Amino acid sequence: RDVACDWSSDVCSSDLEPFGTVIGRPIENAVQLAVDDFNKAGGLPDGRKIAWISCDSKGNANVARAAATHLVDTVGVPATLGPLFSEPFIDVASSVTNPRDVLSFQPTGTSPQIGGLFLPKKLVWRNIATDVYQGHAAGKWIQDTGLTKILVLYKDDLYGADLRSEVAKLLDADDALDVHYVKYTNPIAAADPTPAGLGAEYGATIQDAMRPAGGTEFDPEVVYIIGTNEGAIAASAYFQVFQALGLAAPAKIMLSHGAVPAMGDLATQFEANGLTQLIPLIDGVAPDIFDPTSTTYQIGRASCRERV
Repeated sequence: RDVACDWSSDVCSSDLEPFGTVIGRPIENAVQLAVDDFNKAGGLPDGRKIAWISCDSKGNANVARAAATHLVDTVGVPATLGPLFSEPFIDVASSVTNPRDVLSFQPTGTSPQIGGLFLPKKLVWRNIATDVYQGHAAGKWIQDTGLTKILVLYKDDLYGADLRSEVAKLLDADDALDVHYVKYTNPIAAADPTPAGLGAEYGATIQDAMRPAGGTEFDPEVVYIIGTNEGAIAASAYFQVFQALGLAAPAKIMLSHGAVPAMGDLATQFEANGLTQLIPLIDGVAPDIFDPTSTTYQIGRASCRERV
């Protein structure tokens, strides 16, 4: 059965924004499906059924820690799934679940730092490859375009910082590339976290990078956005900036795996603003989970299974 959170602390909620619609809700649906299937098949060996509790950390490590503490210490759960982002997951696993011998699963977090949480208790598991693989794939994709002016926009969190570092290992070693790295605000720390507020803030950040006061103008040929679902807002803000400056569109724009689920939203935005010609410019880089013969995927899967 699905146990709803109803305590007054408001740690748990049915309100999954700003990340829930794109990231949280599909995972919740998958968990519900798995629990239903397991229970219909007979449940646990003694006939008991599995119940689960959904909590919304809103991407905030402090909220995630409070929720996990309540679940472990008060509710007495034997296992947790998430938090979904690397930074709060590392915090929760380090300070709550591992010390209390509670199993924790990570379905989406790709930070290489999660690997260090596995030992010595072997209570931390994830089912997605680390950013070592995604970073290499993204950097190689950029090099293969043959374009040289690269703008990397990365989210101000652990996911953004770690993946930016992995991509930079290839890009910074290539003397033919002119790469600019620009950090944009994490929505949970924004003064105005609404789409309009984020769009305005990201637009100002991007314009300052392309037209710095007293600096050299920079017109990128490739834009790589490292983030989650707010990446669609960052991409839209970039296109508004280049239009306002009267520039030609870049040859390519690429989203990291965390923003790939928002590609449909970005395409809808472009259609609504008469910019359908920009949709073919968008690519995404993510683990190829649908091809079991993929060498890259098999390496990543082995990494998850054996070394995380």
